[in-house]
Amino acid sequence: MRPHDHAVLILDGACGTNLQEMIIPVPAWEGREGCNELLNLTAPDTFVQLHAAFVEAGAMVIETNTFGANRIVLEEYGLEDRVAAINRAAVDNARRAIGGKADTYVGGSLGPGTKLPSLGHIPVDVLARAYEEQVRALVEGGVDLLIIETCQDL
Repeated sequence: MRPHDHAVLILDGACGTNLQEMIIPVPAWEGREGCNELLNLTAPDTFVQLHAAFVEAGAMVIETNTFGANRIVLEEYGLEDRVAAINRAAVDNARRAIGGKADTYVGGSLGPGTKLPSLGHIPVDVLARAYEEQVRALVEGGVDLLIIETCQDL
């Protein structure tokens, strides 16, 4: 089956909120505390474990840990050259957690970022290119669907 074949899809829970309750080794942050997306590369098993708990609880869609994994946000942490690697790793972590379970999908999470065109923080075309790059990496990584979250300027 495909995601749109279902009348109702049960999504996972809050990744960031649950992450706050987990113990992340200090070296995994590489001095960039607050950049949860970096942990896709430096602490992948943390996300496999978190995603697997949601699968076990009945989630049918696992969202990737990519809410802030576009070039604009990652640039604030000096990670703009790792957009593709971070997004692809997030998809891989979610796939590992699902482990081939039927009717369970990976949704690529796209968050609003930290700069809004409506407030003059960033030109629309620059933001669009950043999202295009992130979407490309998520799709190449193998997501089943995209989840656009809390974006007011799309």
